[in-house]
Amino acid sequence: MKNSKKKALEIYRKNEEMVKYLFFGGCGFFVSMISYEIPRLLGVDIVPSNIISWIIAVIFMYLTNRKYVFKSNKKDKKGVAVEIVSFFAARIFTLILETLCILLIADVLHWGDLFAKCVGQFVVIVTNYILSKFWIFKKS
Repeated sequence: MKNSKKKALEIYRKNEEMVKYLFFGGCGFFVSMISYEIPRLLGVDIVPSNIISWIIAVIFMYLTNRKYVFKSNKKDKKGVAVEIVSFFAARIFTLILETLCILLIADVLHWGDLFAKCVGQFVVIVTNYILSKFWIFKKS
């Protein structure tokens, strides 16, 4: 039992960033899904609902990624501003990518917009990790 706990802790330490990204990515997924579904239930169309969802999720993800996942140490105004602009630019790219996934799956294939949103979120989580790790929060 002690060895398995020790081994699990060792694996966690080796992959801490990825584990935290997946945890907060999962939290961001729920934030995104809930903030998407509420407007949909109120009769808002797919694309505006997705944009509302995106804005709320991006703010949540920036704050958690900066502090807990990538542990950004930028404190000067210029460094933080560049980080924020880069983060939002990357998220605009993945918003377009996700919106195209949703439109393709929901409107063209008619597989349902909630399923389409889930597929889009998977694509977004993977793409955002790559962009965050190697561009936005890249260690100097």
